[in-house]
Amino acid sequence: MREHRKNAGAAAFPIRKKTIGTIIFILLNISVIAVTAILEFSGDTAQAQKIPFLGLNFRFLFAAAGCVLLMVSAETLKYLLMVKSFTGYFDVKTAFQVTAIGKYYDNITPLGSGGQPFQIYFLSKKGLSKGVAASMPVSSYICSNISFALLATIVMIVNSSVTGSVAIHIAARIGILCYLFIPFTITFFTVAPRAADSVLQFFIKLLHQLHLIKDERSTRNKVLLSVDEYRTAIRGMSKKRGMLLLLLLLSLVYQSSMCCLPFFILRTFGGAATMAESFCICVFIYAAVTFVPTPGNSGAAEGSFYALFSGLTSNYLFWAMLVWRFFCYYFFIILGGCVFGYNAISQRKEKIIRQKCAINKGE
Repeated sequence: MREHRKNAGAAAFPIRKKTIGTIIFILLNISVIAVTAILEFSGDTAQAQKIPFLGLNFRFLFAAAGCVLLMVSAETLKYLLMVKSFTGYFDVKTAFQVTAIGKYYDNITPLGSGGQPFQIYFLSKKGLSKGVAASMPVSSYICSNISFALLATIVMIVNSSVTGSVAIHIAARIGILCYLFIPFTITFFTVAPRAADSVLQFFIKLLHQLHLIKDERSTRNKVLLSVDEYRTAIRGMSKKRGMLLLLLLLSLVYQSSMCCLPFFILRTFGGAATMAESFCICVFIYAAVTFVPTPGNSGAAEGSFYALFSGLTSNYLFWAMLVWRFFCYYFFIILGGCVFGYNAISQRKEKIIRQKCAINKGE
């Protein structure tokens, strides 16, 4: 009896520990969203006293929602094509979920770069090898960065006078370099494996000397093995030139839709900006704030986008900023949260079914 109670207590502990971890994770995310919202809208309470429903052009609001739908569709289609390429079948559910999870973590982690590790983990849980699971988010990330850098470069050449701020011009150029840094690094690890492995071994040895790594040899072998798997998968993806071209085009659709979003919100609230002007300013601003180390570039993004929304009246200014931030930031957090909730419920149902099947077999 004592042994039974001991085993029961041991079995219950991981459940309690997992539940506590889930609650802490949810509270942490709520805290991030709450702090971000306070930073964004704390100074505008006087402007928020009256909701300007009357006089809004809802056709443009629907167009803004269409931009968001196009963004999600483009990212989902990227993963749908990659999953089909590696597995031989279309899996819309997996493609959509990995998109939602990636955007969720991108928006709650600094520098917007936290989505890829969780996407790799999610795809690995689906039965894909580590190398294949890594190559898809990495390929998507590379194409997204290159597409925006290309878009920003074209805008700077064609319409550099759209913003007269020297600071934004300088920050935007630095931002483009930041967008290209990771694709360059990944390419370096792929085409120059010996040099890349030497760099990795140097840093592993340095971390070992700093007592941050206990077993240098074991860590080095694991890291080099993982990098080799990723390298092999990325090389395989690089041979699929048609696929990469489609990924790049879909990334351009995503980036263009994101930069069109402010124009439709401006027109919803009566703004008079042109599509070309707002699009180019939006590209400049996104490039300029990319290296701001806050979740979703919060703070810098809102301050910079006042340049776009400043032509609105005071009441409309607050609500335009709120709607824009919902579409480009909070929507993706909510979408990712819904996917997590759906998966948690599905896993719980599957567990109950397995338990019932085990009981029936026992009978």
